[in-house]
Amino acid sequence: MIQIEENAVTHLKQLQQQLKQESIGLRLIAKGDPCTGIKIQMGWTATQQPDDVLFRQDGLVFLADRREWPLIKDCHITLAERQGQPGFNIQPQPANCSCSSGSCTPSQKAAGCSTTATVN
Repeated sequence: MIQIEENAVTHLKQLQQQLKQESIGLRLIAKGDPCTGIKIQMGWTATQQPDDVLFRQDGLVFLADRREWPLIKDCHITLAERQGQPGFNIQPQPANCSCSSGSCTPSQKAAGCSTTATVN
């Protein structure tokens, strides 16, 4: 389950009310892989794709491609700041990797693999 801090929920709801175009929710996109590091990007979307997982939490709707969902589903979203601008820190869950074999799976216990976050 996505973990999202209360102040981040409040800020996201405020942003959603200010949107000029209609949106069905926040699309989460995982870039990279657990072995080299995952960056999760987030942005408003007006469409749902056939392979999307739709997840409702705290009055918000999150969407992600079904193939990326295992890397996204346990992320932690907090309110953050970058270069004086408000944004969000999206921290993916740690991964259990056998990077030399190319086998990477999400896990609660990291085994020497890097993860990174992005502020949008």
